[in-house]
Amino acid sequence: MIVAGDPARPEHRAILKRWFVPATHADIDAAIAAFAPTLKRGLL
Repeated sequence: MIVAGDPARPEHRAILKRWFVPATHADIDAAIAAFAPTLKRGLL
């Protein structure tokens, strides 16, 4: 929940990218920004 709550931190982005974004995704930043709030809400 901490990682999804602050996806802008480089350490957190690396974790989110590793587990949730395909390596071939065209825009990793947009993908993380789109699903991080949903992931956080689901974890609450």
